[in-house]
Amino acid sequence: MGQIASNKSCNGYIRISYQNQMYLAHRLAWFIYYGYLPKELDHINRNKSDNRIQNLRECTPSENGANQKSYGIVGYKGVKRSKTKGKYQAQIGHNNKQYYLGLFDTPELAALAYNKKALEFWGEFACLNEVE
Repeated sequence: MGQIASNKSCNGYIRISYQNQMYLAHRLAWFIYYGYLPKELDHINRNKSDNRIQNLRECTPSENGANQKSYGIVGYKGVKRSKTKGKYQAQIGHNNKQYYLGLFDTPELAALAYNKKALEFWGEFACLNEVE
């Protein structure tokens, strides 16, 4: 009695201990609210500790992966420096395939090409580059 029932895992998820079993807080929140557990859940705002029900949505593994930030060396998801001097290459992976989106003069243009294709593939689940 009187012990803290939750902690944050090394990957940022809140875990709750109940009867000597650890549960992920977002999955418990979903179960309590909807009465079932889906195979996969996504945090819409990508904040793993924001377990408000309006921030959670059922998804496929592909959709969940699409909503993750992973920026390359040039600062944009799906963009890298090209071997062609002064150019930037955009590419995107979907359904175990890599799609080449072209060479661009600026990393921002390549990031916009990535964004367009990401929206085509994943719609609302797409994690888009913030381009000014």
